[in-house]
Amino acid sequence: ESMSRRLRAEGFEVLEAPNVAVAETLIAQGVDVLVTDIVLDTATDGVTLAAWARATDPGLPIVFMSGYVTARQPYLLAGDDLASFVRKPFVGTELRAVIDGLLAVRESRRQAFFFEKKNQKTL
Repeated sequence: ESMSRRLRAEGFEVLEAPNVAVAETLIAQGVDVLVTDIVLDTATDGVTLAAWARATDPGLPIVFMSGYVTARQPYLLAGDDLASFVRKPFVGTELRAVIDGLLAVRESRRQAFFFEKKNQKTL
């Protein structure tokens, strides 16, 4: 079963990108979360795509996935509570849980920002 099909079955709207150019266009139009394999079939890898996505949307949650374990993975996630790594193959609803967690972090940041802005006093 494909990852896209699994996520759709769990209620997510899934936009699939056949290449990096299409992915960049979709991200620029606005997405709630980026799920990317670290190893892509192009000159651009998932890490480079994610860096571009974060430059476009600094609060974008990102899920990296791979069937390979590398020394680079801890570096990717260091100090970033809006990024996570899921090893392939996924177990049960593991990917869903990771996405839900990242979206909850993003929403809590938005609410905190709104609370701070709303309660600021003007001198």
